[in-house]
Amino acid sequence: MLPRCLLALVVCGITHSTFGQSGEGSSPAPRLYAGASFFSDNDDFSARRVSLGAATEFTDLLHFTGARASHAWYSRGDWSASSNAIQLFKSALSGPRVLGFQGALGLSRLSTDHQMVTADLGQSFALGETTSAEVFYSRDWVETKNALSDGTSFNYYGAALTQQVTRRLTLIGVAAEHHFSDDNDRTHLRLKAVYDLFPDNGVNVQFRHRQFRNSSDISTHYFNPSKYREEMINLGYRGRVDGWLLSGAAGVGRQFVAQDAGRATELFEFEVRTPARSGVQGVANLSSGNSASISGERYRYNLLQFSVFVPF
Repeated sequence: MLPRCLLALVVCGITHSTFGQSGEGSSPAPRLYAGASFFSDNDDFSARRVSLGAATEFTDLLHFTGARASHAWYSRGDWSASSNAIQLFKSALSGPRVLGFQGALGLSRLSTDHQMVTADLGQSFALGETTSAEVFYSRDWVETKNALSDGTSFNYYGAALTQQVTRRLTLIGVAAEHHFSDDNDRTHLRLKAVYDLFPDNGVNVQFRHRQFRNSSDISTHYFNPSKYREEMINLGYRGRVDGWLLSGAAGVGRQFVAQDAGRATELFEFEVRTPARSGVQGVANLSSGNSASISGERYRYNLLQFSVFVPF
């Protein structure tokens, strides 16, 4: 399970100044929306999702309002399940640091006869010329076989603070709480330092620290050690190539699960956004990781997701 709101917050929080693309001067117009995601891991679990909808007001990838319907398929071995969802979504981000509101709100129903209101909401704002903050809230299903079968869900909420210390150094901190419907509470802390090695070429080095502690470690529905800690060093890139907006990071680190002595971990992330003035506009993300799992064995996952807005 990957907390989508936090993933977007930590990755995009350091790239807004580079990737802020705006269609200022363009008039909002309706567009068709299509999206898809494909997740798989070495525990034989897979999740595939397709979405179709429309944006009633679309200016660019930072300014749009619309609605979508989605269908997801989940499988592991001879087990399978599915879900249907409808959502309203909106993005209203602006300024050099690309601050504002972005989120989605909807209703989801599982084939295992569970339903709930889902949300993925974030509001960011400036606290000064070099400081910004974000508050966020996410509510969704826990996407594992046992959790989906029982309808286990989570509420995830917290805040982030971004501080540009020097022209080259940016610090990001995130504090959050994860409340699961099985009454487990997970407290998160994440820290990230980004240093621009070659600012003109978009190359940076990143140090990432994350940790969490659970109030209960008896659940077998998802990866749930009593405590977890990880440190990573990544080489990153962010920049423009012929109008295309690119970002990515690759790195290695070490994680500590409960009382173990530590294990190696790996991470790869890549994102591409179409030029702001192109007819069809969209964004695609690819990520892959190698870490610990619910079974205690080495765990590898791959995630590909994309979304496009097409004029009509």
